Amino acid sequence: MKIISILLLLSLFALSSCKPISEGIFKGAARKAMQKIFNSTEEQYHNYAEAYYNMGFAYSNKSDYDKAIECYKKAIKLNPDYVEAYYGMENAKKLKENKK
Repeated sequence: MKIISILLLLSLFALSSCKPISEGIFKGAARKAMQKIFNSTEEQYHNYAEAYYNMGFAYSNKSDYDKAIECYKKAIKLNPDYVEAYYGMENAKKLKENKK
């Protein structure tokens, strides 16, 4: 499970470096394949708190704070003792506020 989570995180880091994605290294078929992997991973591990935490982290790095907060909330719902998810969510909220 940790390997899937790490792969997801690395994939999203790769995507997060593209601003916007269409102008980055992932174009056309490669971009569609990465999105398909992301979507299938989310569906397959929908009740895996660490995967949601990692997605929240990646979304924060993309400055997509609303999606990051949503993912952190899902991680917390699945594991209320997940301290890192609380920290990530609060950090994303502060970054979102500072962005305004």
